[in-house]
Formats: sequence, structure tokens, C-alpha cells
Amino acid sequence: MAFAGDGEDAAVAGDPVVLEITDTSSAAASGAPSLPRPAPVCVSDLARFDPLPSPTVAVRADRHRLIGTSSYFRALLGGSFSESGRAYVQVGCNLEAAVQVLRYLFEPSESFTITPDNFLPLLEGALFLAVESLLVECERWFRTMCSQTSATIVPLDFLIEVWYFAQEHGVTFVQDTCPEYLAQNFAHVISRRLFNKIPYGLLCSTIECPHLMVDSEKQLCEAILYWVSENTKPCERPNPNSVDDHLFLLSKVKICLLPLEFATGTKRHWLDFGNNIVRTILNLLKDSLKTLMDAIADGNLEGYCIRITEYSKNIVLSGCPQITTAFLYISVIPTYLDVSFKRRIVSSYTQVDHQSFILYDELEKAGKTLLFRNVHMVDLSKCPNVHFGAAIDWLKLAFPELRILRALYCLSFQFVDLLYLFLRCPWIDEIDMAIDKSTITPRQSVVYSSSEVLGKLKQNPRKYYISRPSYDRQPNLVFLNISRLTLEGRDDIDDVDLLKISVLKNSLCYINIRNCTLLTDGGISNFLLRCTKIHSMVLSYTSFGNRSIQTLHYMTVNIQELHLSGCKGIDAAPMSLLMGIINITKFLCLRGTSLTDDALCKFFGSSLEYLDVSETAKIFITLVLIF
Repeated sequence: MAFAGDGEDAAVAGDPVVLEITDTSSAAASGAPSLPRPAPVCVSDLARFDPLPSPTVAVRADRHRLIGTSSYFRALLGGSFSESGRAYVQVGCNLEAAVQVLRYLFEPSESFTITPDNFLPLLEGALFLAVESLLVECERWFRTMCSQTSATIVPLDFLIEVWYFAQEHGVTFVQDTCPEYLAQNFAHVISRRLFNKIPYGLLCSTIECPHLMVDSEKQLCEAILYWVSENTKPCERPNPNSVDDHLFLLSKVKICLLPLEFATGTKRHWLDFGNNIVRTILNLLKDSLKTLMDAIADGNLEGYCIRITEYSKNIVLSGCPQITTAFLYISVIPTYLDVSFKRRIVSSYTQVDHQSFILYDELEKAGKTLLFRNVHMVDLSKCPNVHFGAAIDWLKLAFPELRILRALYCLSFQFVDLLYLFLRCPWIDEIDMAIDKSTITPRQSVVYSSSEVLGKLKQNPRKYYISRPSYDRQPNLVFLNISRLTLEGRDDIDDVDLLKISVLKNSLCYINIRNCTLLTDGGISNFLLRCTKIHSMVLSYTSFGNRSIQTLHYMTVNIQELHLSGCKGIDAAPMSLLMGIINITKFLCLRGTSLTDDALCKFFGSSLEYLDVSETAKIFITLVLIF
């Protein structure tokens, strides 16, 4: 960053002038008794004053440099004012601001930098003394700092102070930049201690910014409700203006995208607002197609679009039963598309059928959707009205850098969808499609072979996939990147399906098949035999047993995490064998297994951080020896 100064010599060269600067920002300055003139100092001496001598400092500087760089000094020292011919000139202003400006003008550029500590004095001094070059440097520095991706770079108290100053003095670049920065980092800013101190005007400008980045509409609503509650004084009659301000903030929330459970909870403290949310969600559940069609006709479709910007990293729609696949697609199409095409999108993806992929192909080939390369995580958990075949196409269409997909508690997300996901989005790293069975007490029975479950029928692939040329192809092993897969509680997955998952053998490191009751010991064994890179396994309440342990024994495994709670199919000898081959394990859960003291003595690991052997036949002294 280049600055105006070029050394101490310049401060006294040519035609010197002494500036006696009196601090007018201090209340004490106006009532202070008359003091003798302070001895003049060079600009380079100013850096050594901490704090500055108050209320007056005399500084020796070059008259020509001051006239050439400051409109204020050009008029004062080179114009028709009486001070123009004097060698000693008195100036009244903010002392710290004036000193910072003089240091900027006369110190070498490499020794002077703008920081959050001196930015405001520099900006105030540049405005008062009309130093155009410094105003340019202040704007460049502020915009550069606020363009950083990390929300921790700019202190929130600094932004608030600068905002107040900019509002008072009409500094437009601050008024433009502050809301943009807060909007792009809003998901981080709301966790800051001073979030509730953000001025109302700044918060409004932030929320209205098109680049507002939130993980979910719930996150935005919670932040606004917190800010409102913190800025409403208890035991006082509300000011009508403040009530209007609060209602304006809440009106910016897209209540149609809030989780139903959250809306119900909101009614406890915000009855009218909560009731409005619940009514909106219930109307969408009743007939979302009509609601979206009416929104298109009224030109208000944006009010139903998920907030996705070029800066978005996470998209969380968890717990929104009113969300259909149409909501996903209208959120990634450009606003300039004609009304008839938007109607086709809404109609086709509200009730997904085999015609929908024809429309998808049109979207893909015509480039009628936006790309969001910064989105790394999508959460569609507890969204029962989302058609996951069409949703997977949506992921492929809009999020080429997606790494994590969460679809927990979604019975509609079937195994056929998982295979389709492998084909369409091989770049994904983590998939979680668990189903909650925590309210059900596991009743474990050991299944040794797939012949015992052949009688169980499985649902056929849905009509959406028919005629899709890509669906019958095998995934490209080179591009599969999935390292973590959670299938907990899935009763629709059997040995054949698990064998298909072994296509991930080159990347899979973590598998969770807890409570997958159709899997057999033989099926798990065959899977482990193929996926040799797995180091973390959650196998609780499955038929994992003797055969799977034999497979691990003959493999070179580095198991770091192993959960076997409720695995009843392990005999004493295989259990002892298992204890001898998991020496680098950090997390080990053997709750409710056939573990005995003799088997536990076979464990010689030194990396253990967590051990659960409750509800087993272990002896306390063995645990003492291990730890």
C-alpha cells in the first residue's frame, strides 16, 4: 500500500510551518486555562507519544507538502486567509485524527499501515482536513478487509463503531460495505457476543442484502427474534416506532420455509407470529401446488425460494414437511425465465412422475439453472414430501462441489435412491440416511445367512427412474469419493444391497449399519472382505458375529472405532480373537456382548480413549490393568 510520505526530512524541508493542534473533541479542552505554547516536535516524534499530550500539540511540517495534499491546508495556508503567511498556525480539531493524518502524509510508506485501531481517526482526519488520497486509501483498506472470507477478521465492535460514524458523516462506502460483509458472514456473526448491539438500520440493510448467507430460514428467524427480545426493554410500554421496526424485521423471514416444530415452539413467546407461521405451513401441506401457482401469477415466487447465494455453504431444510421437490427447483432457476416455464417447473416437480426427468434434461441442456459452487452440505432430513430421485438430479444440477448429504428419518429415501446418488453425484464425500429407532427397544436375533431373509419382498424401483439411460450403468469407480456412509436403522437393506455398496471399496472409511436387521453375519463378512480401507464401524444390533471376526483376522485392518453393542452372535473364542487384532482402536463399545474377562485380557491396545463394556461379564480388575 503506497502512502504520501517519504521520510522525516520532508517534514521540515522547504518552507516549514508549525501547526498548533488543539483537541476540540475533549470536553476538558474548552474549559482548560490558557497554557504556554508547547515546544514544536517533528512528525516522526509523534509515534513516540502514548498517550498524546493533551489538549495541544505543536508539530513542525512542510508547508508545500500540506498545501499539495490537503484541500483544507491549501485554503488555510495558500489562500486569502490571514494564516497563509504565518509560520505558526493554530488548528482546532480531533487531535488524534490530525496526528494520524500527519503521520500518513510525512512518514515513510513502509512504516505506516492502516489497522482497525487507527482507521477511524484516519477517516475522520481525512474528512476534516480533506486529504483525498487518504480517503481513497481508507476506502481501499476497508473494502479489502471486508472482502475476506473469514468472519473473525473484522471485529464486530469495530464495524458497529464505524457504522455509527459513517451514518453521522455520510461515508457511503462504509454504508455500502458493512451490510454486504455482515450478510456474507451472517451465519457466523449471529453467534458473536455483540450481535444484539448491531444498530437497527445496519441489521435491516444486512437482512435485505441479496447476498445474505444463512444455513436455514430458521437460523435467520432465531437471530431476529433474539435481537428483538434483547432490544425490547422489559416493564416498559413499547414505543410504536420500535414495534413497527420489529415487525418489519420479522416480515423479512420467509415463514413458508420454517420447520413446523419450530413454528409451534415460537407460539410460546410470539403468539401471533407463531400462529401465522403454523397457518402458512398447514396451507402449504394442504395444497402447495395452488399456492406456488398463485405466487407465480402475483410475481411473488421469490418469497418461496430457498435462500441460496454465491456465498452459501450449507442448505438446511430439516423438519419442513411442507417442502416439496418444486421448492428445490424454483430456488435454482434464474428469475428472468418466463412465467410459463416456471409453471411447468412447479407443476412437474410438485407431483413427480416419469415426465419430470424430461423437464430436467431440458433444464440441464439449456443451462436454465444457476450453479452454487460453494455449497458443501445439504440437509433434507424430515422432509417426507421431497421426491429423492428428483432431488438427486437437483443436487447434480446446482451443486457441483457438494460434499455432505443428510437425509435422516426419511422413509421415502430408499436404497434405490442411494444407488442413483452414487451415479449422479459421485463427488459427494459423506451420506447420512439414518432412521431413528431410539424409541424402540432392540430385540436382537442373529441371522447367519441371506437364505433366512429371502422371503422378505422389497419395493420395486419407482416410476421416475424408468427410461433413464444413466440409471442402469455401473458407477465409475475412479470418481466415487464417498468416505462416510450412515445407514442406521434401515430395514430395507439386505446382504445383496450391502454387496452393491462395496462399490465404494476405494474410498469408504466409515460405515454405520446399526440396527440394520436384514443383514446377516455372512453378508457383513463379504462386505468387509471387499472394503479393506474401512477404519471406523458402527455395527451395533446387527448379526455381526464369528464369520465377520474371522474375516477381520485374515485382513490387514487398522480399526480406530468399533461399536458392537448388542451383537449376540459372537462366541467366546472369536471374541478373544477380536480383542487381539484391534490394538490401535481408540473408541470401543462392547455393551451387551458376550465379552468375558479372558477375552478382555487379550486386548493390548495403547491408544484407547473410550471403552464401554457395560452389561457384559467383565471383571473390574481387568479394566484396571488395561487403563
